[in-house]
Amino acid sequence: MTTDILVVGGASLDILHFAGQTVHSAGGAGLYTAAAAARAGARAAMFAPRPDPTPAALQPAISRIDWLGPVAPPGQLPHFEIAHHGGGKAELLNARWGAEARLSSAELPPDLSAVSFVHVAALGTTRRQLDFVRAARERGARRVSAGTYGRAVANETEDVRALLALADLFFMNENEAAGLFGSVDAARAAPGKLIFVTLGSRGA
Repeated sequence: MTTDILVVGGASLDILHFAGQTVHSAGGAGLYTAAAAARAGARAAMFAPRPDPTPAALQPAISRIDWLGPVAPPGQLPHFEIAHHGGGKAELLNARWGAEARLSSAELPPDLSAVSFVHVAALGTTRRQLDFVRAARERGARRVSAGTYGRAVANETEDVRALLALADLFFMNENEAAGLFGSVDAARAAPGKLIFVTLGSRGA
């Protein structure tokens, strides 16, 4: 396949609590990454369970990204409930990974040598991310990036460190950086690699 970025990890249907409101929204780190890349002008593809029929909240994504992966009923999409407390603080209250938990690295396209970047988003466990990073390398991926999330840093610290070591680029927020390195200022990338630390309203 030929594309600028292939994102592993997909879309979810979420419940968000913020500013005294509760809203239902399309979500998913994979969807946001692929959609942002497409908005910036990249040719973006996403490898994730594809709902059939596609829920209305996800319809806008169909025209912007090339959605690959096994077909799944809409009810098997991941669902997350997230509370935003302000000041950049968010809490994952509930997580149901649905069909994404059954996504297999063996189902990736066989040749990724023409893909500029493969990005592996959070997939429930860091070991699953490691499987996809290794599979992407075996299929000729030139550059591989990955991200993490707070629970993984707290509960799967050594696996997250292994993922960081394998990836060419790694994305985390300041709380995750503090969990891995002790502080944001202590975060260091290995030679030839990049680490991006987001700082909420202060940028990255």
